[in-house]
Amino acid sequence: MEEVRIYTAEQRGETLAEAGIVRSTLNYEGYVSAHRGPIDILRHVNEWVAEEGKTIALSVEADTVTLLIPLLDGILVEVDGKKEQVLVGKVFVWKAQESKPLLVHALAKSEEPFAFQQIVFTSPIVRNSFGTQYGLPIIDPEAKNKMLPVLADSSLPFQLYVGAFLGKSEFNLGSVADKNHHFVIALDGTFEVEERLLFTGDSLALENYPQLAVECLSSTGILLVLEF
Repeated sequence: MEEVRIYTAEQRGETLAEAGIVRSTLNYEGYVSAHRGPIDILRHVNEWVAEEGKTIALSVEADTVTLLIPLLDGILVEVDGKKEQVLVGKVFVWKAQESKPLLVHALAKSEEPFAFQQIVFTSPIVRNSFGTQYGLPIIDPEAKNKMLPVLADSSLPFQLYVGAFLGKSEFNLGSVADKNHHFVIALDGTFEVEERLLFTGDSLALENYPQLAVECLSSTGILLVLEF
């Protein structure tokens, strides 16, 4: 049976943290709602906006996979004293076998805040490394107006699809046979996904959809789809 639920940007839980603001689509730390619990293995979907010169300290739980996507400018990710630059147009994937803090800094000194998307899945970790980066298909003109897979890691129980759209266009995203859930995030622009209208910051959870009908309604747009 097909199921769908929309999460508007205005309904996200907004929490003041020591270093900035976190806007949570699903339950996260102090923000708890009866209708915002985890969706299968998808635990958290957060947008962080940090104050200039501040550092965001993320509490990473054991047996989880965290995705960090810079939004305004690049970020500097630090774990156990090791640092890695993550530029706009990249996603940083961190597999945590044990609980430890993950620090996120601005990439360069600026008077402007920095922001990033945080997505967390639960998953048994078969191996660990400092972190892996993948490029997002948002610059290549040949990759426009289609949803493309990003993560080249078969050990992960999920996939991230990203679409950069230029002009009004349509695309049908087929599902992998053993994946029943999709979580859609309108990162920028206006979209219609399975006849549901999404504006920037809105999300959509779908279950048991064999394919997703996507239409960009704005002049430009970026859409994320998590399949699990």
